[in-house]
Amino acid sequence: MTDPKITPADLPDHLTGSQPQVAGLQAALLRRCTLADLERAYILLALEWTEGKKTEAADLLRIDRKTLYRKLAEYDKEV
Repeated sequence: MTDPKITPADLPDHLTGSQPQVAGLQAALLRRCTLADLERAYILLALEWTEGKKTEAADLLRIDRKTLYRKLAEYDKEV
């Protein structure tokens, strides 16, 4: 009988903080990405994962919903 518990080994690398995430950050440094660039990409990824649900994305990012809305408004001004 197999153990029904899920361990970190069962999870994808992007959820466990394993090597691919570090490689991605190293690549971002090589591309000279700013922290603002990384933050924007992270927020947009959270929105993608939550299928555009801003409240869920804010919860996932552990930021206030108002902060998420403010940052999205700033991104619209940049375009």
